[in-house]
Amino acid sequence: MIKLQNEHEIIMVDDSDLDLKIAQRFFAKSKVKNVFIPMMSAANLFEYLNDVKLNKKRLPALILLDINMPGIDGHEALTKVRSDESFKTLPFIAMFSHSSAEADMQKALRFGANGYQVKPLTGPEYIAFFDSLID
Repeated sequence: MIKLQNEHEIIMVDDSDLDLKIAQRFFAKSKVKNVFIPMMSAANLFEYLNDVKLNKKRLPALILLDINMPGIDGHEALTKVRSDESFKTLPFIAMFSHSSAEADMQKALRFGANGYQVKPLTGPEYIAFFDSLID
């Protein structure tokens, strides 16, 4: 499991506003003190990372990336980010809404994710997931 290495921001990229709000709500109840930044698309993530390269923003501590998004999906986003030498070691956790299939998990790792997580179904599960990043 991935552990946070610094107090920098945690970004969650998900095309579902509801999923982002749920995650943000339970993140706030977790022990994690990092700032949570929700984003609705891979394009938003690319803009943020461009600002990192321009020294306008800090390198995030972690990116939680929904794999199933319209337009640029999580695999494509991982490929693009990993192609930039500046972001080779940036930690990513691939987030899955419906799949816990080993083949899907392995595919995410091949595309550059450091780990994977099926989105928790309950509040306590979400809080436990976030807490696991520091415990």
